[in-house]
Amino acid sequence: MKSVPGDYNGDGTSDSAFWNPTDGKWYIRSSDGSVIANGKQYGASTMTPVSMDYDKDGTYDLALLNSDGKWYIYSLVKNDNILWNSASLDNALSTKIKIMAIGDSITEANTYNLAWRYWLWKKLTDNGYDNFNFVGSMRGVLCSPIESCQGDVYNMKWDDQDHDGHNGWATANILNGNANQPLRRDIHTWATTYAPDIALIFIGINDFHMGGWFVYGNGSGPQPTLAQDRTTITNATNNVSSIIDVLRRNNSKVKILLAKIIPSSLVPDSDVASLNSSYSTLAANKTTSISPVTMVDINSIYNKNTDSIDGVHPNQSGASKIADKWYTALMPYIDPSYNLTADFIPPPPTQVTELVSPAGALTESAIDGSCSTTHYSCTAGVKGVVAEYTTDWQWWCNGSNGGTNTLCSEKKPVVSNAINGSCSTAHYSCTTGVRGATAEYTTDWQWWCNGSNGGTNILCAEKKPIVSNVINGSCSTAHYSCTTGVRGATAEYATDWQWWCNGSNGGTNILCAEAKKVTDDSTSPQNVAATLVGWESFLKLLQALR
Repeated sequence: MKSVPGDYNGDGTSDSAFWNPTDGKWYIRSSDGSVIANGKQYGASTMTPVSMDYDKDGTYDLALLNSDGKWYIYSLVKNDNILWNSASLDNALSTKIKIMAIGDSITEANTYNLAWRYWLWKKLTDNGYDNFNFVGSMRGVLCSPIESCQGDVYNMKWDDQDHDGHNGWATANILNGNANQPLRRDIHTWATTYAPDIALIFIGINDFHMGGWFVYGNGSGPQPTLAQDRTTITNATNNVSSIIDVLRRNNSKVKILLAKIIPSSLVPDSDVASLNSSYSTLAANKTTSISPVTMVDINSIYNKNTDSIDGVHPNQSGASKIADKWYTALMPYIDPSYNLTADFIPPPPTQVTELVSPAGALTESAIDGSCSTTHYSCTAGVKGVVAEYTTDWQWWCNGSNGGTNTLCSEKKPVVSNAINGSCSTAHYSCTTGVRGATAEYTTDWQWWCNGSNGGTNILCAEKKPIVSNVINGSCSTAHYSCTTGVRGATAEYATDWQWWCNGSNGGTNILCAEAKKVTDDSTSPQNVAATLVGWESFLKLLQALR
């Protein structure tokens, strides 16, 4: 018996389903215990079960891929074949899977910052997939003028360019719009208009840029504090959570692929890692059986020095790497026969406690799956889906011939050597832990000592020395001199000279002045002669009047 869990009755929960390759019979019991199929014959021993919702009616279909590459798909709802002996899925997937790429300039791209969307589309089409359609309010890439962004901007074949990547936008803009670009709307409008089946969310680096790192990087502002960074991370995570909620309101079964943001030359790697860790916790808390939230680790394969044109935006190498990660994460939804890899681990199916099987329907002995104490191993049955969580590893041991499946788990070792950060009396140093962000203020220096293995972080401070020897400036009687303080600016005027004696260590400055001497030269020979000539002229005038 082969386990093929899925939502076969459209109630939003995973049902227990088995297919017997020996006789081609299906046995399906819903999550509420009711029987959906009890020995329905569909298939042969040369086939592999690949069930999913092919016709987009909200329920899983019975689906088999034969060894000759032919498809056989049956709808339980319609009670009819969707495909029979078909070499192509085209007819079954007449309603294409709608994919929305949501992000910032890294998603929107332009004529020099290459679009990973192009390389993803190319890889999908080059591998023969045509059952998808990218949707969104934007098309093409950013360029100038904006009208030239329509159509084949890369001067190459690229048929599907729709998206919702918005240059310079942060998570808050995706959620609530941008006042400077009101016509672009926000996720509420996009989700209602396009109702994507899969959302590729790649957003967050601009939250740090707007949080102060951009102005700090170009020298026009102070370095953001650790408290500011923590607020940025909290707000970005909450915004992404709300974006997922909006998407689900318009399509309760939307699949969320959430990317870890890539490193930026403008933002510390530790901040990027902290946001990605917060995203991972969010994904674990938000994922459901019908609307899983899967992390896509783009960060680990991206090098900001060799995969970027400017330390922020990807070059062709970076764009291709990003596309490869998206491609792998999309495969379980694009290709039902795709072999799941470590890049995509769906939530485990509902545990089967009872097999629907009429008496005598199966003649082989049932084998129940049972757990081994060895990591990811089974004592009986076949190992199925595996998953890794914060505190443990989990895997399924699937039974056969009507046997039950068992969910196994192994606790991760508890790390007991927690190290708390503690401050050192040395400048910008830690006694324990690792030094984090630093800052200098008017009265002190501050820095963080970050713990590890679950240890606490602590904010350290060192007071700046208080200078007590205040010196006030005072004037000297000597020309342009000071008794105390340092001589500053000097100036000469008609009647005096002036100069500043500047104090230090908080002391006062004083303006000094020296008056120029007034010279009385009335007794000089020249002035005496001029005076005599004047008297002689006066006497002559008196004689004339007589």
